[in-house]
Amino acid sequence: YTAALSLSIIHLLARKGRTAMSSPLRFAAGVACKILAVSALVSLLFVAGCGTSQTPAAISVTITSPTTAQTLDQGKTLAITASVSNDTNNAGVSWAIASGPGTLLTGSITTTGVTYSAPTSVTASTPVVVTATSNTDGNQKASVNITLVPRPAITSFAPAAATITAGTSTTLTAVFSFGTGSVSNGVGAVTSGTAVNVTPTATTIYTLTVTNAAGTSVTAQTTVTVVPPAPVITSFIAGAATISTGTSTTLTAVFSNGGGSVNNGVNAVTSGTPVTVTPAATTIYTLTVINTSTGQSVTQNVTVTV
Repeated sequence: YTAALSLSIIHLLARKGRTAMSSPLRFAAGVACKILAVSALVSLLFVAGCGTSQTPAAISVTITSPTTAQTLDQGKTLAITASVSNDTNNAGVSWAIASGPGTLLTGSITTTGVTYSAPTSVTASTPVVVTATSNTDGNQKASVNITLVPRPAITSFAPAAATITAGTSTTLTAVFSFGTGSVSNGVGAVTSGTAVNVTPTATTIYTLTVTNAAGTSVTAQTTVTVVPPAPVITSFIAGAATISTGTSTTLTAVFSNGGGSVNNGVNAVTSGTPVTVTPAATTIYTLTVINTSTGQSVTQNVTVTV
């Protein structure tokens, strides 16, 4: 409107100057008209320039790494980076621990990144917030959430019986903290302090693994030794308990879980198979069954009267 009004005034003065003034006055009026025209043009350009001015794009801060909340072991570090959009001066960000324990490593602090260092010991799950604030606009911030967790610990891991007989069972008990427990060889998940049954068919090493929320694991092992069953004698009898001089009889032994032998020259015997004996006088025969892997043995006697 200002420019249009100025042009209208110029036009009006020009017309008056041509019709009502003398020649000298006309010349002066003409000069004045040109001055006013230039002034109007400047005003028009100024108004047009103001009409096309733009508001600068808003600044925003983004954590670029990590892009999700993190779980971190005590004593560990985490590298964090940030970017600032529409940061025409490349001023970057300032870093701070908004809440929780830990430190920002001095040598790692830049306008685009930082390294967070967790304390060397925490006794429970602990939240931490690290914040990046725009150096250009202090109202623009972004944060990364960190959960600190203790390292897993195993107090004990042991069988109720370290040695068992084949075909029998024992239990394993693990006591641990700050993690979930699992035992190898098909046992699977275990609860701290709760016994689980195992029936190994041979000597077996069991491994307990305890893993915390940050993925850190600790292990412990225990061994269950499996031995063959103890030798057993079911029966040991003579075919005839009394015989005449110069005649014979048989001895039959029934046994298991070992090798059998009979004294007085009979030697090795097979379970359930009779052997012939011809004693010259009344004789006590002793059957011995030995488990050679364990050294266990049992004996039984039978008498043949002559």
